[in-house]
Amino acid sequence: MNSSSFIVKISSSDGVNYNINNAESVILPGVMGDAMILKSHEKMLFELQNGICKIHIEGLEEVILYISKGYAVIENDECIITAYSIINATNIPIKQKIEVICNTLQSKIDSALNLTDLQKQNLYCFEFAKLSFYKYIMRCCF
Repeated sequence: MNSSSFIVKISSSDGVNYNINNAESVILPGVMGDAMILKSHEKMLFELQNGICKIHIEGLEEVILYISKGYAVIENDECIITAYSIINATNIPIKQKIEVICNTLQSKIDSALNLTDLQKQNLYCFEFAKLSFYKYIMRCCF
């Protein structure tokens, strides 16, 4: 482990576990938006929603996991993720990854439809724009 890497521990209620000792960054799908975690990140409890978690490992490609709701605890150069379920999406073809992203974005939009608070309305608009972008990619490329 070099000076810019940290530990990521991931577990799920369906028995999937990962221990990564040399992560350089983690992008988490949070309820209030995505967050990037780096070494020496401040202490934090982060609520996760269904979405894509990307872990960049020192000297390797990214590990891409689809996680469903959970929590991440960040402290002492460790990121401990607990989710209801985890699917390793690293080797899934790009078309299927985009379909998973579209489904995730659609569920975010569906959950935000009846909300009135301004912040959640903004979230709805942002997620709708992302969904439209990914659907456009699907139409153009596949």
